[in-house]
Amino acid sequence: MTKNQKIFFAAVSLIVGTAVFIYKKLDPTDSIFFPKCTFKLLTGYSCPGCGGQRALHSLLNGNFKDAFFYNPLLFLLIPYLILLISSNILAPDSKLNQILNNYITALIIFFTIVAFWILRNLV
Repeated sequence: MTKNQKIFFAAVSLIVGTAVFIYKKLDPTDSIFFPKCTFKLLTGYSCPGCGGQRALHSLLNGNFKDAFFYNPLLFLLIPYLILLISSNILAPDSKLNQILNNYITALIIFFTIVAFWILRNLV
C-alpha cells in the first residue's frame, strides 16, 4: 500500500467512524442537526431514503425492529454496499466483484428502489 493510499484509507476511516459515532449517539427524530427530506416536505410523499437516518440510528443501537419499520430497504442495501466495497478493495478481479459491478445488477437495484418508492407511498 502506498503512502497516499494509507492516508486516503485513514481519512475515510475517520470520516466513517465519526459518522457512525454521530448516528449512534444522536437521534435524528429529536435532533435539529439532521436534515429533513426535501422531497417529503415539498410533495408529502416519502422518497426511498425517508426514514434512513432513523433506521441507521436504530440499527447502531441494536433496535432492528424499529430500523426495519423506518426503512426496510436499508436491510438490502447495507449488506450489498459492504460486499461491494469489500470486493473492490480485497478482490477487484473476482467473480463476486464482476457480479456486484455489472449493468444487470445496477438495473435490478434501480428497479428495486423504484418499486419500493412506489409501494411505500401506496400503503
